[in-house]
Amino acid sequence: MRPACDRGVMRPDAAGLPTRHARILFGLAAGFLALCCSRPQEPGPSSSTPPPEPAVAGTTVSLDAPEEHLTGVIAEVNGRRLYRALYERSLSFIRDRLAAGRDQAQVESYINARVDALNRIVNDELIAQQAEKEGRAPTDDEVRAEYARLVAAAGDEAVLLKKLRSEQTTKWEAIDAIRRRLAVDRFVTERVTPIQTVSEEETVSYYNNNIIRFTPELWVKLYQILIRCPRGASPDRVEAARKRAVKILANLRAGTPFEQMAREFSEDPDTARMGGSFGFVKQGALPEMLDAVAFSIALNEASDIVRSDEGFHILKVTERHGGTPKPYAEVKERCQKAVLTMKQAGAIEDLANQLRETAKIETYLTPQQ
Repeated sequence: MRPACDRGVMRPDAAGLPTRHARILFGLAAGFLALCCSRPQEPGPSSSTPPPEPAVAGTTVSLDAPEEHLTGVIAEVNGRRLYRALYERSLSFIRDRLAAGRDQAQVESYINARVDALNRIVNDELIAQQAEKEGRAPTDDEVRAEYARLVAAAGDEAVLLKKLRSEQTTKWEAIDAIRRRLAVDRFVTERVTPIQTVSEEETVSYYNNNIIRFTPELWVKLYQILIRCPRGASPDRVEAARKRAVKILANLRAGTPFEQMAREFSEDPDTARMGGSFGFVKQGALPEMLDAVAFSIALNEASDIVRSDEGFHILKVTERHGGTPKPYAEVKERCQKAVLTMKQAGAIEDLANQLRETAKIETYLTPQQ
């Protein structure tokens, strides 16, 4: 018996934000700077990215860099060119998150991912331009501090620039991305966030409608005794294996310790030598029949005999963790931030649509791209 997940590892609860709205908002906030990472990351619950950290002591970086682009133009927004590297990152970001989905809506979204990725970077650019137009551009010192943080995280500038070029991105593009991201951050903080409010009713509704986000995965600490008898074995062999399992179960019910019986009689050497211990197992990781029994039996009691493709199993569970929603009071702040994020995303999306009405936008995406 082998589950599909890793054994013996407890997985923490990870209640995330609504992905569609979060992607929109934090796509605007992060922009081209995501190219500095090996893979795009799912946003956290804050309403904007944190302010730049101060440059590391003793580290001096320059913002000087010639304008250079390693990829072709994919769109122009009010005369400002957007390059294919940005589009490719946006496309990867969307597809990575759709890949885990299996329902029809997500499949259809995957088909439209190229158009969505292009629309996303155009909207990002429109918001960035509006932020700059309203005087929310960062100072050189702010940009330098953020770039110094990236250099420090990479180890040195040479390593960072090598990473950027592997993503078809230049230093000039990375610095330009920092400027635009900081402008958008300020735009969100100063113009969008102050006008958004979240009521208690909205927060409670979000909690009730997304209860699974606040329910830690259910895990059990599992023990087993296995008598091997594969499907298709001869009737005599099946009967002999079943009788052996019945006898073991009778001894367990009579009070013989499970660990002792597992060491002596279980035919799974990996667990037998540990007294039958299978470690922690997440719900859904075992074959269906075994999973149903493992997550329904009482603690510290031997199960009835369970048939699988491997043979006959007797299970015991000694610990159970997760599976119970966290109390509303404990996650209230996270719910408030999630609702606020959705409202901010909607406000920004509405603004982007308004800006599109008067913007001059040219796109160069072909069916083959």
